[in-house]
Amino acid sequence: MRHRIAALTLVVGLAGCGGGGGGDDPQDAPATDATPLEGGYELASSTGARGEALILQDRTFWGLSGFESGGTLYVDTLTQGTVNRAGATVSASDLRQYDFANGMVRTAGFSGSMKVSGVVSGTVSPSGAAATNLTLTPVAASDFDYHAAASLGTIVGTWNGDSLDGSSGSVTVGAGGAITASLS
Repeated sequence: MRHRIAALTLVVGLAGCGGGGGGDDPQDAPATDATPLEGGYELASSTGARGEALILQDRTFWGLSGFESGGTLYVDTLTQGTVNRAGATVSASDLRQYDFANGMVRTAGFSGSMKVSGVVSGTVSPSGAAATNLTLTPVAASDFDYHAAASLGTIVGTWNGDSLDGSSGSVTVGAGGAITASLS
């Protein structure tokens, strides 16, 4: 009988420990008002779409998404609107999705939450289309510094790209800010 009580005490004691020994990761805690929402994000959707997003200080949201192939992001959607935040809750009711692949514009809403780490996750519900899960992960400061002052020198040069129809083009930004473009 004594062994059964000792074994039961050991099982109950171990169950109370919760395992892991390290406790919960503080970065997974819900965001507070001190967690900044503005910044650059990597976007990932449950549909497999990937992209980049930017949330400005006035809560304006800009996102480009599409599908990657061979290390190239083929953009097929531009999403623009305003996000709201109260504590860890993040929402939007006025998003517009410009779907280039299907030639249509949809209105959409977003409902989700933010963690202390800055990760935002939730559900996008576009009109006339299936709801999808969306995760926004802050871009590393070494890749993009939202708070860095704008500098023409960082964009001077020629930028090349391809469109979904297979045509290509380039945009050249001169040292004085002049912009020229060509399509082929």
